[in-house]
Amino acid sequence: MTFILFYVPLSIELLPNRQSVDVGKSALFNCSVSGHPINTIVFERNHRRLKSGFNSDIRFIAKDLIHIDSVNKEHRGMYQCFASNDYESVQAYAELQLGDDPPEFRDVFQSQTLEPGPSLSLKCIAGGTPLPQITWQLDDSPIPESLRVRFGDYVTKDGLVISYVNVSEVRVEDGGGYACKADNGVASIE
Repeated sequence: MTFILFYVPLSIELLPNRQSVDVGKSALFNCSVSGHPINTIVFERNHRRLKSGFNSDIRFIAKDLIHIDSVNKEHRGMYQCFASNDYESVQAYAELQLGDDPPEFRDVFQSQTLEPGPSLSLKCIAGGTPLPQITWQLDDSPIPESLRVRFGDYVTKDGLVISYVNVSEVRVEDGGGYACKADNGVASIE
């Protein structure tokens, strides 16, 4: 008896190869492999193997299909799919980008009581996609910039906006309810 073994070179594609998903929505990746035989299929995210588990928010629907129930910042990045047999190994990759993400404060200033004279510095840190614009108010009115009142902001490498207002030589008229407002067109928080 003679056996004939068929070998067909492997080819692979991870679909979709780029997707932008809003925070809280679901995402799906399909590792499409052709060829024969296919012994293993493995998924990774940012070069770390993905495993389906009880507390995992990434589920393996099939050996070649993963589902993310509710996308968050930790899910963004590069996804890889590897397939192999006794003869070869192939890989494909895809990118998951975050779509719209409402702003959220990471840190805000604390209430304080001051006597006239010293300086005051208030800071708010917010994130979101797109990056939020932060504005400042005093008793529900925009704070005018002057020689004593300065504003500034910058973006960190982690994609957070740090905004501050500095008041030199605090006066009685500087008292009141200060608020920082973050708006990125998706939502606004104060």
